Amino acid sequence: AVLGDWRRQIGSHAAVLGAFTLQLALLAGMQLNQPMRLDESSSYAMYATTSPLVALMTYDTPNNHVLNSALMWASVRAFGPEPWAVRLPAYLFTLMLPMLLYLAGRAIFGGSAALLAAGIGAAAVYSTELATNGRGYPIVACSFLLLLAVMPMLAARKPGATVIAIAAGMVGLYAVPIMAYPLGVVYTAAAVHAVLTNRSVRSIPALAAAGALTCACAGLLYMPSWVTTAGPSAVAVLQRVPTTAEPAGLFSASTLRYNVLAAAAQFVYPLPARAGGIALG
Repeated sequence: AVLGDWRRQIGSHAAVLGAFTLQLALLAGMQLNQPMRLDESSSYAMYATTSPLVALMTYDTPNNHVLNSALMWASVRAFGPEPWAVRLPAYLFTLMLPMLLYLAGRAIFGGSAALLAAGIGAAAVYSTELATNGRGYPIVACSFLLLLAVMPMLAARKPGATVIAIAAGMVGLYAVPIMAYPLGVVYTAAAVHAVLTNRSVRSIPALAAAGALTCACAGLLYMPSWVTTAGPSAVAVLQRVPTTAEPAGLFSASTLRYNVLAAAAQFVYPLPARAGGIALG
């Protein structure tokens, strides 16, 4: 039922969404062979050069985005050790963003807003950066948008919605554990939506069970790497944060100011960075 609804929704704008996806494919495709960045290079060197078991059974740093590392290994195995092959999994997942932005936008705001979101997403410089950086974040983005798209159906307990939500959350968590944040946002929003719409809390236990099952399934996927990796525990690995010279650390005023301005500059590129502050404001 859920997939049928989505097919009908996409059908009305299939040509436009196809054009958006093609635009993103061309923009990102021209950058696939740019020089490798530090994180993607170390991920490739540490987890994708020998056996897929290295990626699947080693979790010694947060830099191992396990699912992406395994897909990176398969891509390089098939096409050779080229920058574009290292980035191919991230590239392919990023190409799903226009369609998923449309589905998520339509589920929450309606058709016109959904189409606008898909167009902005396809043209955004950050989408090109996601597609050309061999990391697991595009998988998280796709999982998050899929959860947003299914959220109203999840709150309404529509058949098939729970299975899709659990699968999307599990895949996102297995790509990068940071998926826990959007997972919490979506399930909280679904619970609030259910209460406001149905004037009842009867859906909350089912939503809590779906969220718990998602985390349990992801934990089972991670279990081999947690068991076989020597050294710090998985919790200790996840607690690692970048060091900073700022006395107050990552949450000092100057560090936060820098990060906000950097995000604003990316958001409006190639316009001047000051335009970002106006746009975000």
